[in-house]
Amino acid sequence: MATDDNALRHARSVRYSNSMKRARFLVDVANGEAPPPSEIPWYVVEHHYLHSMALITYLRHLPRWGDKRSKRFLDTLVALLSDEGRDPLAPRATKTRSTARRRPTFGWLVDSRAQGRRVLAWLSLTQPRETPWVGWPLSPPPPRGDE
Repeated sequence: MATDDNALRHARSVRYSNSMKRARFLVDVANGEAPPPSEIPWYVVEHHYLHSMALITYLRHLPRWGDKRSKRFLDTLVALLSDEGRDPLAPRATKTRSTARRRPTFGWLVDSRAQGRRVLAWLSLTQPRETPWVGWPLSPPPPRGDE
């Protein structure tokens, strides 16, 4: 019996510790001190306590992101992955509400069974896009300096 009590106490302390680490991470995200979204997959792999955190929770805590933008981002991510049923592990609609989806987590994002498809989809949505030149596509390209 004493061993069971000690194991239970240990499990509770680990759960509490991980919960506190996730809370500190969200504070860092809100303050802009956490890695940017384009670097998050590698950060999550190193910090296993984040695997159970829902992606929507992280996105909502990003500076200048709200519920609407976070939901639109996740809908786009899921749409990229579930295109023509290519990702059988993508969140599916529940029986109670056809539009409701399971909440994808960081663990789901970096799951090795997806062979990197989810991380690539995440990166394609989070990488900054640069325009080829100022005024593109309506203005002609500027002359090159090496001519």
